[in-house]
Amino acid sequence: MFLKETLTKEQKDECGGVRSKYDLEQCRRYADHLRQTDQGITNPGGVAMTVYRTGEADRLIEDFLESEIAQVERQRCPDCEGRSFKEVKGVRWPRGRREM
Repeated sequence: MFLKETLTKEQKDECGGVRSKYDLEQCRRYADHLRQTDQGITNPGGVAMTVYRTGEADRLIEDFLESEIAQVERQRCPDCEGRSFKEVKGVRWPRGRREM
């Protein structure tokens, strides 16, 4: 956010104007995740700044954020694990239907 507020339009154009669609905080969360999962990242701040400036990891960040949301949903409801339904075993199905 600091860079967005301080760069002038000319400076942004000079840099190529390519930026991630995610803010720097989201890029940092992604870089921290890479470090915590031992994917060879030793400087998450530098990685976050690079992917923020270039936008080169936007698809990977999108997948990461979606998996974070899914994890929160699973934790919110341990019975259905975020699927909005619960599997019930031992129920007698109406005639013509079978349990899969």
